[in-house]
Amino acid sequence: MWFSLGLITLLITLAFQWRYRWVRAWSGELDSLGGKSCETGLRSIRGLVYGLRVAVDVPTEFRFELKRENGWDRFFKWTGLAVEFQFGHMGFDPLIYVASNDDHLKSRFSNNTRLLHAAQHLFATQGSGCRLGRVACANGRMWMEWRAQDWASDDPIEERLREAAASAMADFSILAKELWSDPPASLPRERDRFLLPSVLILCMSSGLAISAAVSWGRIAFESTFIVDLARLWTLSLLPASLLLAAMVVTAVVLLRRSARMHLVLLEVLFVGSIGALLFTAVELRDANIALDPSTETLLLIPVDWKKIETRRGRGLFSEKRESHQLIVRDWASAEGVRSFTVSKQTFDQVQQGDFLKFKQRAGYFGIRWAIFSGWEPGTKQPQPNQLNP
Repeated sequence: MWFSLGLITLLITLAFQWRYRWVRAWSGELDSLGGKSCETGLRSIRGLVYGLRVAVDVPTEFRFELKRENGWDRFFKWTGLAVEFQFGHMGFDPLIYVASNDDHLKSRFSNNTRLLHAAQHLFATQGSGCRLGRVACANGRMWMEWRAQDWASDDPIEERLREAAASAMADFSILAKELWSDPPASLPRERDRFLLPSVLILCMSSGLAISAAVSWGRIAFESTFIVDLARLWTLSLLPASLLLAAMVVTAVVLLRRSARMHLVLLEVLFVGSIGALLFTAVELRDANIALDPSTETLLLIPVDWKKIETRRGRGLFSEKRESHQLIVRDWASAEGVRSFTVSKQTFDQVQQGDFLKFKQRAGYFGIRWAIFSGWEPGTKQPQPNQLNP
């Protein structure tokens, strides 16, 4: 059941990732910065503000990303794997990387010194301890993303972000105005043919990681656990490597000589590698349990000691939470230990020297797994083979 549920979780995650990456929708608040109407949205993690998005409306046919050109961009351009639009502007070309192969965008930027100069000035200007991360455009909206950098300043982060964004609104508005301008008569018909495969590959890469994280979160609440965890990871390496290789080859074949090729490839290598390994491991675990035809063996393992861990939940005024754990020797490793979280009632009843009961099975792929099934008082002496399974 869990094996099938993992595949269903992956499909649902892919659908959400598709919507997130293709629609690129986010909701903000109507605002005004630098005397210009816009929409803003703060970015934060656990209540800590670190960034600000500022959006304006633009024509729906444009989809691109502008960012500072870095060493990776220059390296992949040098190898010929990535090809970026060049406009012959000495200030714009070496400073800004255009992640798009849309000929409509190229026509709008070409020979438009007002637009190119505004973009150059936008990325070259920094203020209030903040930095422009990127300018993105999709589905009728263009937005810039600002990040705070000077965390030692006494001024509130939100104020500094708004001040930096307000100082850039004049140049940002010029970009939007030039995108709204009448298209030239010789506007090419070809759109960005690399956009769809880019989104599909990124959906698979991040979808694997997210669905695997959901599945491993579900496992944390199960009484079933893997005994031979090292063997599980070892057996997962080959299929995970093949899955990652398939994504890398697909990215290189479909996106070669596009402006997005190396951006997609780097995300696949960093996020996709983790996702492929975690997803393969959790699916192998579930299949190993679901298909296992072996009979169970009862194990009695003595409790070595008990401990209580105190953790504070999220938030400044969150309550402390206690975790009651029983510690036993790891019968799969001579030097290791295993801890099991139990209720407070069970924790109070079990004493050092009592026995925890486990039902262990061999596993379909030879990866032993077990279920914690209770405890027994230490007056009963287990058989030798039960102490050394």
